[in-house]
Amino acid sequence: MQKLMILTLFLIALWSLPTYAQSGTCVIDLSSAAATLVQAQAQASSGDNPAAIAKLRELQAQIDAIIANCDWTATTSLPDNTPIPTEPLPLLTNTPQPRPTIPPIARRFTAQNGVLSFLLPAGWVANEQGNSVFIGASADTANAVSSFNPPIGTELGAGLIVGTPQQLAPTLREGANFVDVLVAYRSQLNLNGFTTSEDLTPVTWRDNPGGRFIFASPTITGIIQVIDLQSSELHLLIFVASQPEQSGQLEALLIELLDSVEINL
Repeated sequence: MQKLMILTLFLIALWSLPTYAQSGTCVIDLSSAAATLVQAQAQASSGDNPAAIAKLRELQAQIDAIIANCDWTATTSLPDNTPIPTEPLPLLTNTPQPRPTIPPIARRFTAQNGVLSFLLPAGWVANEQGNSVFIGASADTANAVSSFNPPIGTELGAGLIVGTPQQLAPTLREGANFVDVLVAYRSQLNLNGFTTSEDLTPVTWRDNPGGRFIFASPTITGIIQVIDLQSSELHLLIFVASQPEQSGQLEALLIELLDSVEINL
């Protein structure tokens, strides 16, 4: 009974659509089919399902006749000499197709001693030297920043070093802290002709105290930050550098690196 009601609703909706005379002898007239449908619904409502089903079969025959009468005209309405457009089949080829470009993904770099790890920006190169790791958008930049030389072109570079204050700045005495490391680096850079920020800026990294300053020359600009890893005697020194025209990108690079750094003591 439910299926009959669904079919009834569908055909009534179909009947309500406008009908159009087609070319040739095709005329779609659903008035007779609609009358048969109403009769089938009446039989079903009175409980005489066999009679209702018989009417539905009659209805189906009427609809099949309309379809059979009109279906052929859709394919023969064109003149005999009019070609029927067809879509060409795609040609198979044995020529290798180029691979889709996949954006490079940052990977986690771990130093050989296992203490330091961080996310190396996509496509960058790492140059590990003892307890220091210098990175850049190319091998030339990674090598350049290891000597505080400017990165290549518009590239950025950085360095990460984990060690005691004496390892970070060999001139320091026992008991030195991160402030002493920063002062030692700033003094050395000033002697080499760099300008540096007058004051050290205090920072905190994951509840560990630290500080930073900015350095610059006509060819290179950068930020040096030193963090006291209070759970040990070790400190983390991190610096980022670029040519002066790209200095606006350094803060974002520093934050990105520090967010990914892991220290495994």
